[in-house]
Amino acid sequence: MDVTSIGDINVDIITSNIQDFPERDAQEIIDEIHISSGGCAANFAKASARLGLKTRFIGKLGKDILGDFVRKELGIENLDLKISTGTKTGVTIAITFLDHSRSFLTYPGSNSELTIEDIDFDLIQGGYVHIASFFLQG
Repeated sequence: MDVTSIGDINVDIITSNIQDFPERDAQEIIDEIHISSGGCAANFAKASARLGLKTRFIGKLGKDILGDFVRKELGIENLDLKISTGTKTGVTIAITFLDHSRSFLTYPGSNSELTIEDIDFDLIQGGYVHIASFFLQG
């Protein structure tokens, strides 16, 4: 089965074991962070490829070091990534608290520039199409 995932792709920066947000103008030292490719559509594509499905991903990255990191870390051969020269790659910072609740800070970046015109429909004949994006516009 062919799978095509269309939508968000970004860098995820995930913290863990945070007691509480620091007060303004204060700093809190954290134990660790995890940095990976992310975004709903990109995560779906990554999981599909790991399951052995023939997977294609369509999304938009900035022309920057974070975009280079995401392309390499995602590890999917069939990437139809559009490159935005005017906007940076999107980033989400996930703050995970001791009680396992989370808060998110998101810079949508190049995700907000992905439009229907960026999609080559000839590439997605047959199979399953997964669309996941807060920012995809017509």
